[in-house]
Amino acid sequence: MTHRLRMNPIVSASLAAFMVSTSLISFAFAGPLEDGAQAFTSGDFKAAFTHWSSAAKAGDAKGQYNTAILYDQGKGTERNISEAIKLYKLAADQGDGMAAFNVGLIYLNGDGVERNIAEGVKYYQKAADLGDLLATYNLAVVYFEGKLVTQDQALAAKLFTKAAEDRKSTRLNSSHTDISRM
Repeated sequence: MTHRLRMNPIVSASLAAFMVSTSLISFAFAGPLEDGAQAFTSGDFKAAFTHWSSAAKAGDAKGQYNTAILYDQGKGTERNISEAIKLYKLAADQGDGMAAFNVGLIYLNGDGVERNIAEGVKYYQKAADLGDLLATYNLAVVYFEGKLVTQDQALAAKLFTKAAEDRKSTRLNSSHTDISRM
């Protein structure tokens, strides 16, 4: 039996709305990101892919993240987990905790790739270090349960506490956004 981590659909939908709205605020590539967000919300995933991939190619982290989501879900393009992971990693290397979270989720679930617990935990940790609340919480669950890694309840308690403290200051709805789970 495999252990599959999931995001609550209600949380996912509210996070998705926030992500699209925050994409509209970007200054580096306001045109492609804004155009991609408008296309995405209207259901024109091919146009969203075109706009966001141009920002991604120019090195914009939000463009990389958004394009990775489209590859991850096969919206506007064929599903390509390898390309999604590559773009998520590029965005994560620029400080995008949500991108690191998604890499961890893909590896932990073996979603389109061979399941790799070590890589999954590594990227959850990276996302948590970048301030991603959901990654911090999920990492705490991983250590608390001890099904995927050696159980470490002290570390789990530390991570649960950090997630709770972070939630008080940032709120879950504004700290993690993932249109990929819509």
